[in-house]
Amino acid sequence: MPSNQPLRIAILGISLEANRRSPVSDKKAFVDTLYLEADDFAAKLQADRASLPATVQGFAAEMDTIGAWDPVPVFLAEAPPGGPIDHPLFLEMMESMRQGLQDAGDLDGVYISEHGAGLTTQTDDPDGLVFKMARESVGPDVPIVATLDLHGHVTPNMVNATDVLVAYITNPHVDQEARGAEAAHLLVRMNEGLRTTATFIRVPMISPAVSLLTAKGPYADLIDFGQTLCVAPVLNVSILAGFAPANGRTNGMSIVVTADAGAPDGAEAANRIAKEISD
Repeated sequence: MPSNQPLRIAILGISLEANRRSPVSDKKAFVDTLYLEADDFAAKLQADRASLPATVQGFAAEMDTIGAWDPVPVFLAEAPPGGPIDHPLFLEMMESMRQGLQDAGDLDGVYISEHGAGLTTQTDDPDGLVFKMARESVGPDVPIVATLDLHGHVTPNMVNATDVLVAYITNPHVDQEARGAEAAHLLVRMNEGLRTTATFIRVPMISPAVSLLTAKGPYADLIDFGQTLCVAPVLNVSILAGFAPANGRTNGMSIVVTADAGAPDGAEAANRIAKEISD
């Protein structure tokens, strides 16, 4: 897109931290929390954004700061921590997103705000299916950046469909707006020519939630170590511990390091983190 034209960025996402043993998350669980189709989503973006997820607020605020942009709100839904999403409902929400992306026309990027530890009554990888659908809808050349909770589960679908995955680095989660802003900054840089490559390592370890605070302790030390490796050409280091109560095939600790395309530093950093965990 010419530099004098505003960037057209689609925004979407379905967020749920799923506990396998909890009651199914139905449409009411989402509607009572956050369920925004395109028109209502657009109204929120243009007025008071306080009811939007903090990641989306941070993303939009950073895009406002960077310069003129044209938000393309597609669909956004969130439910409280609970059981797996009713699968027909998930398909209904995903179809709304697919149709919105297809109707959007030419896009300069897609921002996906998700939790990452979702389940449905029929699949353990709904987040990956959303990301895959987005990539199939916009094609291989449109940058896609997503934010994830550090309790999320990363899957090959998620890595293969996106250009950058940006996970929180604090628990309690006080950096959600900052991670949304980081996603915005990366999308803008990709429209200026940045190309990325990601290294993904799944560590066969499931940690209880009580051990995952980031002020002190082993996980805090691991997060801090990862951030020391986030130096150019490395663009982002995300270490997601997962969510044990999901009890899914996707469970486990995930390391995702994104770097400038062609730079070996991302793989080196990911392997150093994995070695730090094993030691």
